[in-house]
Amino acid sequence: MPLVAAGSVVSHLSAAVVHGLPVFADQPDHVQLTRDDVAGGKRRGRLHLHAAPLDPTEVVKINGIATTSMARTVVDLARSIAFDRAVVVGDAALRQKLDTKALADSVGRAGGRPGVA
Repeated sequence: MPLVAAGSVVSHLSAAVVHGLPVFADQPDHVQLTRDDVAGGKRRGRLHLHAAPLDPTEVVKINGIATTSMARTVVDLARSIAFDRAVVVGDAALRQKLDTKALADSVGRAGGRPGVA
């Protein structure tokens, strides 16, 4: 994280790893970050940068690492990975006491993003 641009937040599968949520061995082949001050995402080497709004309530620090909240992570994965895998992650998050109000709020803010009908 010290080598990436300021404002970068660990997200998607990388955030799931930081939160201790399950990921499948064939999934995390690069570090996923989100920034809300760039136009369009990009992949470079082992880095996948997503461009999306970041509500302050959806960013937490875990061991000093800016990471999307568990609720935002579940929503990002629900809209970007296979349904059955997203269910596994969501179920594990609920077992870790995922705040369902925060989840509903994150779903509401995700409207219009890819993968959200």
